[in-house]
Amino acid sequence: MIAISPDGANVVYVANQQLYLRRMSDTEAKPIPGTNQDVNTPFFSPDGKWVGFYAVPEAKLKKIAITGGATVTIGDVNNPFGATWYSDDTILLGQGSKGIVRISADGGTPQTIIPAKDDEILHGPQMLPGGDDVLFTVAANTGDDRWDKALIVVQSLKTGERKTLINGGSDARYVPSGHIVYVLGSNLFAVPFDVRKLQVTGGPVPVVEGVMRSNAVNTAATFFSFSNSGSLVSIAGALARSGVIVAMADNSGVKELPGLPAANYAVPRISPDGKQVALQVNDGKEIYITIYELSGKAAPRRLTFGGNNSDPLWTHDGQRIIFTSDREGNSNLFWQRADGSGSPEKLTSGKTDKAPIFAEAALPDGKSITARINNDIWMLTLEGDRKLQRVFESSKNNASGRSAFSPDGKWLAYQVNTGQSSIYVEPFPPTGAKYQITSALGTLAGAPLWSRDGKQLFHLIPDAGLYKLAAVDVQTQPSFVIGKSITLPIQNIVQRGGGRGFDITPDGKRFIVELTPDQTPGSQPVSQQINVVLNWFEDLKQRVPVK
Repeated sequence: MIAISPDGANVVYVANQQLYLRRMSDTEAKPIPGTNQDVNTPFFSPDGKWVGFYAVPEAKLKKIAITGGATVTIGDVNNPFGATWYSDDTILLGQGSKGIVRISADGGTPQTIIPAKDDEILHGPQMLPGGDDVLFTVAANTGDDRWDKALIVVQSLKTGERKTLINGGSDARYVPSGHIVYVLGSNLFAVPFDVRKLQVTGGPVPVVEGVMRSNAVNTAATFFSFSNSGSLVSIAGALARSGVIVAMADNSGVKELPGLPAANYAVPRISPDGKQVALQVNDGKEIYITIYELSGKAAPRRLTFGGNNSDPLWTHDGQRIIFTSDREGNSNLFWQRADGSGSPEKLTSGKTDKAPIFAEAALPDGKSITARINNDIWMLTLEGDRKLQRVFESSKNNASGRSAFSPDGKWLAYQVNTGQSSIYVEPFPPTGAKYQITSALGTLAGAPLWSRDGKQLFHLIPDAGLYKLAAVDVQTQPSFVIGKSITLPIQNIVQRGGGRGFDITPDGKRFIVELTPDQTPGSQPVSQQINVVLNWFEDLKQRVPVK
């Protein structure tokens, strides 16, 4: 979530799901234009002029100049388990259960340099001086405490020999002062390290207390970074709370769903009969779809197996769920019966330039859906030859997907990004008419959804790093008229990835929303603080002498 440039002059961090740049010479941070799409894992180029990052909705590694401008795609990767950019313009990435890969910063195909074994997850690769040995963390692929029980190892690229340096800890970094710094619990520890002999030469010493970590089940990521000049930046805190809470909300308040513990949920979708919700779940090993009975009388039931499966969409009759899957390599749409019977069936042929495709909205007649590919909006017929046809092209109207049909199927609302989000409505099929419903909503806001009677459009607006619900009155007959806008008393909503983070019940009276555990009723918000320590290497040498 945070990185400092090699010269110590700039800090980049993730907030509101985009990158912010804080120059040490400035008094405030500024967003980096072009990174407002749900990003993580920032890392600097060796000269400090570029920042690499992972774009979650597109599943791509990208880079951008710290001054902003156009983003440049480096390549298709899985969610990184750490990333480092080297002077030869290669990037090392942890890929969890897929091992460690290397990719050119100029773009290309990732090449596996250290494969993971069947029961391993690899995190945080760092090339040691000399370029022959890689330092990284090895953890089991199961267990909530896997990262505190992990091994910190070094492996030769020439021989493949692996040597354990530290038993119990993770997210290790080699420091030019002659140390390895790693995390255990929420504290940073340091050990003296002979980089020539690849040996730890002393015992661990705690050097920084109270550093925030990511969800321990998913990743070892600890929010600290240091520069070549010896400056340390870190986010104060403890282990970040796990995932999100799914709750039902209306004007009277918010109620958590029973029997559905906090987890990394996203894209909640209520069934047409209002009795179930489909959820995307990321357990750190894979992404899958689960079905939950809103009555709370049954445990959640996993629907999909094999590959990563995300962004569920119910068919209009409630019999099937459409989802995105990479089970056959490229991203495609599949559907499966919601009761779990039968096998998944592929709906698209993969002819999408290898870009991920996500189902978004179903036409009321049940014959077609909209889908998002590279921010373009496509129409897929579910009958006959299942034709996939582009409806709106992002380069022409700045559409960014998140489309929603009116209840009568005659109007399509969608989100537009031009630095800030807006919502537009067009007749369907398109006639050339276009109506701007909102403007300048803020980063990752928008996400339109029609009311069940077609008289309102609900959407998200920014609210102190999270989101709250708002509604705009609309009239579609005899002509299109935009009415008043109101803010609903439903706040602290999480918006993850490209999909909409809320849905509405069939009776139109309640919403299902995602909340952070720290924002649920009765909890106290967690404030986050970035600490900076200058000349940290000198302090490290004094506290942990190198033999």
